[in-house]
Amino acid sequence: MKVNWLVMRRSFDQWLRLNGVDPKERQGLMRHASFSTTGNKYDQHIESLQRRALDRLIGVQVVN
Repeated sequence: MKVNWLVMRRSFDQWLRLNGVDPKERQGLMRHASFSTTGNKYDQHIESLQRRALDRLIGVQVVN
């Protein structure tokens, strides 16, 4: 996979989401004027099996 700024920003937003960071805080950290930009462009749907694999990879416990 090629790593560029978009990949890094999506990863950053995903880590924030997995750690329960409030959407408005994510918006501020991503430096977007509105949350719709953050939500529409950077939020990614992760299936439960993929989420568990990511949790093991980054050591984050997600409570469903």
